[in-house]
Amino acid sequence: MWLPKDERKLLTYYFRKLDRPKDFRTCRDLELMEVLGYNRTSTGQAQDRPFITRVWDANYKLHQRGLAHVDREKTRMTVTVSLTPEGWDLGEKYNNWFDRSGLWWKEYKGHWIWHVVGFFAGLVTGKLL
Repeated sequence: MWLPKDERKLLTYYFRKLDRPKDFRTCRDLELMEVLGYNRTSTGQAQDRPFITRVWDANYKLHQRGLAHVDREKTRMTVTVSLTPEGWDLGEKYNNWFDRSGLWWKEYKGHWIWHVVGFFAGLVTGKLL
């Protein structure tokens, strides 16, 4: 299963931080925002809002897909996360570059872009010969 970028990044992060499936880890929202590319030098809530929304959405979707159990504490701005066995297996695949590229290929091998790439590869090969 090929997940959207934010979900992939968080799932890989959770996999690296947990020792085994069903372990729990409490993460601060700021820590998770940095996983998605937030820069701490930004100040003000206007810059923070898009990142925190992305974190909340990605966690919600991971929970809905059955890959993670997410318990959110709004007062302390923390999230307690544990991975399900399916989430652990998928996180393990995303953590390894070779397995991750295999997931990508499996998802997009019939995609229309390969017809375009093949067409241009044929043109280039024809010109070279």
